[in-house]
Amino acid sequence: MLDTFIAWAQRIQAQTAGPSLKIQLTENDEPENRSARLNFDAPFAIARITFWNSGDYDAEVSARETGRVTYSGFGLIDEGRDLSHLFAPVFRALRVDPP
Repeated sequence: MLDTFIAWAQRIQAQTAGPSLKIQLTENDEPENRSARLNFDAPFAIARITFWNSGDYDAEVSARETGRVTYSGFGLIDEGRDLSHLFAPVFRALRVDPP
């Protein structure tokens, strides 16, 4: 499942990043439970989606000026779930349309 997330994150990074939205994908190859993080840096908010090989995820968006969390979600993803739909609240909070 992590490989599916990484492929999705790479597509998001290639199609969505721009001058006003920086996106960085980082992978952690820790053998017990590999993970990847997708960080977003927008003028008014920052966000992170962390996804583990187990299918667990954690997503959070914070307002840049106040640090207030504007979205927080976590759970376990089943194989075949549409990641763009699942993480749509992150993109809405960043005011970005996912590809």
